[in-house]
Amino acid sequence: MSIFKFKYFTVKQGNSAMKVGTDAMVLGAFVDATSKTNALDIGTGTGVLSLMLAQQNNSIQITGIDIDVASIEEARMNCEESQWSDRLHLIHNDFLAHEFGHLFDLIVSNPPYYSTTNESIDYRKAQARHVSSLAIKPFIEKVHSILSLTGSFWIIIPYIDFENWNAQATANGLKLARKIDVIGKDGNQPIRCVLQFDLSSDSVRNESFCIRNTDNSYTDDYIKLTREFHGRDL
Repeated sequence: MSIFKFKYFTVKQGNSAMKVGTDAMVLGAFVDATSKTNALDIGTGTGVLSLMLAQQNNSIQITGIDIDVASIEEARMNCEESQWSDRLHLIHNDFLAHEFGHLFDLIVSNPPYYSTTNESIDYRKAQARHVSSLAIKPFIEKVHSILSLTGSFWIIIPYIDFENWNAQATANGLKLARKIDVIGKDGNQPIRCVLQFDLSSDSVRNESFCIRNTDNSYTDDYIKLTREFHGRDL
C-alpha cells in the first residue's frame, strides 16, 4: 500500500485517483486557517488538505467532498485514523450537485485543471486531473454561493490559467486578495499560482515562491513553509 508519512499524520493513497503531491503540500501550507470555524475541501482525494487544515487549527470543522468513491473511502480511513477524526467529515458526491445547507468561512481546492486533450486512459485519474470534468464557471459560481461574507477561498492552478480563473472569479463577485507565483526551480518561470479570494479585498498581495534551488535541493523558503507538515528533514 502506498503511504505518505507526514509529521503528525499518515496518508494512505493506494486507491485514491490522485496521490499526494507538491501542489497539495504547497497549497495546504500557505492556506491561513487561523480564526476559521467551518472549512470545505473540494475534491479532497486522499484527504490530505483536510488533514493539514485540521493540524493548523484545533477547533475548525472540515468537510471534504469527492466524486470518486474509492478516493472518499480512503480519505475517510485517513481521517478516522488521525487525531482530528471528530472534526473531519467526508461526502461522496459531485461538488456541483451537492446541497450543503450552510456557508463556509474557508474553502480550499487542488482542482482538476490539466486542460489537455490527451486524457489519461485511466478514467478515474482523468476525471481527477482534467478541467473537462469540472468547468471553471459553474465551479466558481458554486464557491461564491457557499462562501460566507468573511470567508476565504484558496486554490492552486497552473500559472498559464491565471487570467481565466481570475476573470471568472471577478465576474462572480470574488475578489483576488493574494497571488503567489510558484516556481519549480530557481531561474525558471512560474508553473503554478496559489490564489486567495474573498468578497471584500480592495488590493492584491503579489508574491513569488520557489520550491527548489538550481542544484535541485529544497529552498530555505520551502523548508520553512512546510516544516510543520513534513515527516522528515528535507
